[in-house]
Amino acid sequence: GVTTRADGLEAPADIETLYEGAGDSFDLAWAVDENGLPADIDAIRYIKIQSTTESPEVNVVSRAPEEASPVGLSAAPARILVDGAALPLKEGLYEYDAAVRGAFAVEVEAEAGANVYINNLRAASREFALTPGKGLIRVIVQEGKKEPRIYLIRVSGTPFSDAETERR
Repeated sequence: GVTTRADGLEAPADIETLYEGAGDSFDLAWAVDENGLPADIDAIRYIKIQSTTESPEVNVVSRAPEEASPVGLSAAPARILVDGAALPLKEGLYEYDAAVRGAFAVEVEAEAGANVYINNLRAASREFALTPGKGLIRVIVQEGKKEPRIYLIRVSGTPFSDAETERR
């Protein structure tokens, strides 16, 4: 799909319309460094596309128009549950630690209509069979054009004992 709009796309609405849900939107505020930690990037100049296939597929690269006035901050989620335990969410605090045992779930209760991503999967809940690489889970909550709230959860896994494994 190609757009002739001079002012760019209104993601995610235009992308959903043009690509029927295919592809992913990405906000520079979501960028991470090589350790999976938030990177402070406010602009990019070049995009390098590298692929092991002969014909990589790029759906859209679009410059988002700057808003004339501040867009505000997305509402904080009501709760984030990790392995059934609620994180002690505090305004202005975006890094948390959580202990898990074996397979676990992350659930996010956010405002209706908010976009929720858990480790780059768009969903309000996600199951993990193992502790993710680097022990990090990133939760992004974003309402429309508002600035996202990005939470970084460091998870430490405790293996099950043989007796617990047999009972499962």
